[in-house]
Amino acid sequence: MEKFIHLGLIIITHFITSECIFTVNVQKSYDYVIVGGGTAGAVLANRLSSNPSIRVLLLEAGSVPDESSNIPFATLSLQHTELDWSYKSVPQNYSCFGLKENRSSIPRGKGLGGCSVINFMIFSRGTKKDYDEWAANGAEGWSWDEVLPYFTKWENNKDASIASNGYHGVNGEMSVSWTNYYTPLAKAYVKGAKEVGYKEGDYNGPDPEKFMIPQAYVDKGRRFTTYEAFLKPINHRGNLHIVIDAFVTKILFDSNNRASGVQFEHKNTINEVRVKREVILSAGAVNSPQILMLSGIGPKDHLEKFGIKVLSDLSVGYNLQDHVTVGIPFTVDKPVTFIVFDAVLLGILPYFFRKGPLTSIMAETVGFLSTKYNNHSQWPDIELTFGSITPSSDGGIISRHNYGITDEMWEKVFKPNINVSTYICFSYVMRPESVGTVKLASTDPHEPPLINPNYFHKPQDIKVLLEGMKACLAISSSKAMKKFGARPFRQLFPGCETYKPYSDEYLECLARSFTLTNYHLSGTCKMGNPRDPTTVVDPQLRVKGVNGLRVVDVSIMPTIVTGHTEAPAIMIGEKGADLILNDLG
Repeated sequence: MEKFIHLGLIIITHFITSECIFTVNVQKSYDYVIVGGGTAGAVLANRLSSNPSIRVLLLEAGSVPDESSNIPFATLSLQHTELDWSYKSVPQNYSCFGLKENRSSIPRGKGLGGCSVINFMIFSRGTKKDYDEWAANGAEGWSWDEVLPYFTKWENNKDASIASNGYHGVNGEMSVSWTNYYTPLAKAYVKGAKEVGYKEGDYNGPDPEKFMIPQAYVDKGRRFTTYEAFLKPINHRGNLHIVIDAFVTKILFDSNNRASGVQFEHKNTINEVRVKREVILSAGAVNSPQILMLSGIGPKDHLEKFGIKVLSDLSVGYNLQDHVTVGIPFTVDKPVTFIVFDAVLLGILPYFFRKGPLTSIMAETVGFLSTKYNNHSQWPDIELTFGSITPSSDGGIISRHNYGITDEMWEKVFKPNINVSTYICFSYVMRPESVGTVKLASTDPHEPPLINPNYFHKPQDIKVLLEGMKACLAISSSKAMKKFGARPFRQLFPGCETYKPYSDEYLECLARSFTLTNYHLSGTCKMGNPRDPTTVVDPQLRVKGVNGLRVVDVSIMPTIVTGHTEAPAIMIGEKGADLILNDLG
């Protein structure tokens, strides 16, 4: 089956190409050097180079994504490829018991467009309260009213019923719309959510506690990335040089602790390039702190263990946050969900017309709700997503290995349902109390850092998550879903057999076993008041204790937002570019 799936993608990409190759002769110096051509870095490169008098160099460790990555249904097959850094967490003490070595996979986009190339494309900005809390706690200038224009600037919302409610943009570069394909269960699930008391509507609007078939970063049946939106259209600009396969090893500083350039590997040689104005780190919540620490910026005690000269003693790598999640798998009596083999077989021809199952983003509904533990209105503490696909759906060739599911869990839970119509409901904790770290493993820049999300270190996160899991069960028990014969898997998760199925004790056991990331790592270069010892950058995104260096990516988030991190990453790139250009005068 695996060979067939890959063959199907090859057939498609043989006839459809969109690749641009970037080859430049790197100059000795630039006004700005951007490290990382991912979500925020692509926006920065576009906005800074719009001024023809500014010379910009963009260094990206990955390459140019090919057309296969633009097939929405191919998302899961992109993990553990050349487009993914393929990180893993350190073994977890309170979670991931059903994953190999108790370690969570940590996919991170590698290539122009970054995580926008491998994520599930869901358009979700977070809530007004998220950003107002940022501003109230020291991130001056980042309140909702101040960041909303930076959201609407890049948005090109193509669905009139949504775009007209006053919370969206229609003239930006980034395409946002509903997908071309979803299963019959998608509408049934939203209907079921309404049956049990939740509301339907635009969760990016004034009231975020809504359920709906989500809008996504898609355009005419294709994934739409920040590479497609911000880099591909401007590759002719003479003042913007883009170098792919450029692995940055450290930032260079002069005797006054001013960033003077960067060192990077390219074509098996070590190169240095100088910067006249600023170095800008946009390498993400894992790589940005790693590069900072290798360059002498980070916790003094930690750096000194590796013999690294400390230029600025900052809390780099702390405050790691993620939306921890768990999925409850269900079966239905009717053959309405995805079987991967069939979806590829039946979807190849329609995809040439941008129709059919290969245009599905698989995450078919999204909803936000408040649990009994939440005391804030319009600031939900749980997100639910529904997808007509489980690890059983691909016969064990993709999801099983992506998640790192143990052989025991696979054999007992998912393998018996390979030929069954299945779906999954994921519950996410929106404001986790558990925070983790990113630390160096060695001074070798090629050795992955130690990533510890610390899932469920704080017991409150489990309590909140259980309420979300109960909401999954309630919606699946609605009349709308019962018409399809929806019911949880009969097979019990290993280690949980002594508990009554789907009791609180069983759900907690399931959560600690089938613990997953929602790919939303953030916060490791915290932004806020420069006098706050926990912050790394000030509200202008300047790294404290040195000059000529900024961080512009989701690592600057003081607290993770109530939603997905792609849209905030683009916003951070937009606002970061404005801050830089305003300083330029």
